[in-house]
Amino acid sequence: AECCRLTLSRVTLDGVPIFTKAEGDGCESIEGAPLLFQDTRQLCSSFPIDPFVLELRQEMRKTGKYIFEFALKSTDCGQNESPDLRVAMHTPPTATGPDAIRIEATAMTVGARHAAPLLTNYFFTSMVNQSSSAAGVQNTIGVQFSTRAPLSAGSAVRVTR
Repeated sequence: AECCRLTLSRVTLDGVPIFTKAEGDGCESIEGAPLLFQDTRQLCSSFPIDPFVLELRQEMRKTGKYIFEFALKSTDCGQNESPDLRVAMHTPPTATGPDAIRIEATAMTVGARHAAPLLTNYFFTSMVNQSSSAAGVQNTIGVQFSTRAPLSAGSAVRVTR
């Protein structure tokens, strides 16, 4: 996955995988993919991803539970908070009668903390101070920081010059 670009990594139907992106395959490896990002015609979205549209490449059943999984490498992207997510669906304008489907944007519940999509853990406030700026005296350096997301036990925080 690339920073701030979504990559379709897996699709399941009723718990059974119907598509899995092979490790090491690029965005253009679309064989067997049931849908693609509309703007790139690939497995990866463009940058930025606000909003993104997926287009079906094959028929999907009217019933059944589809799950779409995406990979996202969220480094240095700098979202301040997890955005509101909405999903909408509609058939092409040429569809008529019972084949015409339109589901307006529906809000989705967004997780919190580690389950918050697109939440990037970066230092949004930091401060470095010293007890004295005079030459040749004992000096105490203080480092203060806050992160956007929680740090797990065992995380390494390095202060370098």
